[in-house]
Amino acid sequence: ASVSKPLTALAVLRAASDGLLDLDADINAYLDFTVDDFDDTPATSAAILTHTAGFEDRAIGSMTKDPEAIEPLSDWLPSNVPARLAATGDAQSYSNHAYALVGHVLERATGVDFRDYTQTELFEPLGMGSTTFDAVEPDGAAVGYLGTAGDRTAEEMAYLHNFPAGGAFTTANDMGKLIVTLLGFDSDVITADMRSAMLEPSYRPLPEVPGRTAGGLVERSVTGTRVIGHSGDIGTFGAEMWLVPDEGIGCFFAFNAVDLEFSNEVVTGLLDLLVDIDSGPEPAEYSIPSEVLDEYAGSYRWTRFGRSQADKILALTPPYNLFVAANDDGTLTLELMGVAEHWVYRPINDSAFVKVSGDRVMVNG
Repeated sequence: ASVSKPLTALAVLRAASDGLLDLDADINAYLDFTVDDFDDTPATSAAILTHTAGFEDRAIGSMTKDPEAIEPLSDWLPSNVPARLAATGDAQSYSNHAYALVGHVLERATGVDFRDYTQTELFEPLGMGSTTFDAVEPDGAAVGYLGTAGDRTAEEMAYLHNFPAGGAFTTANDMGKLIVTLLGFDSDVITADMRSAMLEPSYRPLPEVPGRTAGGLVERSVTGTRVIGHSGDIGTFGAEMWLVPDEGIGCFFAFNAVDLEFSNEVVTGLLDLLVDIDSGPEPAEYSIPSEVLDEYAGSYRWTRFGRSQADKILALTPPYNLFVAANDDGTLTLELMGVAEHWVYRPINDSAFVKVSGDRVMVNG
């Protein structure tokens, strides 16, 4: 699923390392169709890798049960170009479609099909012989299940048209080889600059809050032990990859059903066993005037949804909506529609807040 994004990012970084692709160039310099600018800011490959190029995401029409229906990116993308919603660098807007775009930029820059390039320049040199973006169910693939615990039914494999965003098949053994290489052991495949781009955040909305690295890896701490990683789900399958760079520790899990609470417990439980996670110094007490706090209160919507097609109706459903209330004690309460638990945050300055109550959550979509 979306743990494919770090693989795509590594392939793009490999091409950039070889001088074949300029990460900071307008992607229109490579494409044979046009992606709109937004406020005169071009979309770049570097921004797409951190989900900060301002693209929408789409759901309808992105998935199929028929692998024969998966077209080459050069055929599928021109009629499925995502709209841009923000200027480059202004906001994080998670987009599978944007990752399909950067996969095609790779093809145009190198002259090699995306699947072939990842195979010959990444997977084979790393010894990842069971990893592929081919839209063919591998021999011995696990059966995926839908439903809830105790009531699951087997379902056919799903395939993504925007496959650079989530279409990789792999094994835990192969991902272990990748993690070992990423964590700093010598390799001609992943250079020091590539490793730095994958492990160090290149985007932070504010200095005090966690950021994103290339490949969309999410940082989990700014002042304490740095944990970075990515998760994903594709209906009947889930995956998690988390790294603790300073400790030389990483983990990968694949699940043949999607249960975010369970996968969160597995990941956080293992990391608790392996690493003495230091949350860093407690932020100093800070208060902001009630009239400023009140400005944060209101209804919000995640940036990740489509605006240009019929699936914008999803923006009205519970998972996309949340509510913020200002409290008399100077904190904010966040409530996600349809979820019983609330999260409470206190300010650490006028524009950043730290969570003080609510379950610890490692899973991130």
